[in-house]
Amino acid sequence: MSSHPSCASVLVQGIGNPLRGDDGLGPALIERLQNLWQETTLEPTSTVDPDSAVEPDSTVEPKPTFEFEWVYQLQVEDAERWIHFREVVLVDAHLRQTRPIELRELQARPLSGFSTHGLEPAGVLALAKTCFKVVPRVHLLSLRGVDFTMGAPLSGAGEASLGAALEWFKARWEQSLTGPIARGWNFASAASVHDHIQDGRNGAVGGFE
Repeated sequence: MSSHPSCASVLVQGIGNPLRGDDGLGPALIERLQNLWQETTLEPTSTVDPDSAVEPDSTVEPKPTFEFEWVYQLQVEDAERWIHFREVVLVDAHLRQTRPIELRELQARPLSGFSTHGLEPAGVLALAKTCFKVVPRVHLLSLRGVDFTMGAPLSGAGEASLGAALEWFKARWEQSLTGPIARGWNFASAASVHDHIQDGRNGAVGGFE
């Protein structure tokens, strides 16, 4: 069974409802990341003589490329969506956590049933494994929220979580763009913001068990 498809892309998928206060943290981060990524990847036209250019190292994986999107909730169709990416990071708000952001890698877990109210990420990953024989690497980045009231704006705590998550991504991008990437995009190597991250053992992460 393949651990991932033959591509180097990363999907960053926000989950939540922008009309429900901090539940919109996932979509809000996606919007900021899209703008940041466009600014980060703008490079001046090269003036290097192509005849003197060094041949690329074929043993080193290409630098990751990113796609961003947000959804209200995960559905069966997301299993097929995920298999086209080497890595997937889900961004979701969570009420019961103390740190601004928490990170954990997900393991496939069979669905206990289908619902029109969305699926658990681990169940979507299990669908990808069962239906497509592909298991992309999926991480859940959970942002702390405190107010999920309909019509409410982002809370102060939510804004702080959003800022912490943005800084975390900026640190990872700096690593990926300033040197060769031997192992692709590594979410688990977030040492520079380790103080904000734990493994999610103190309850559900991102609203899921």
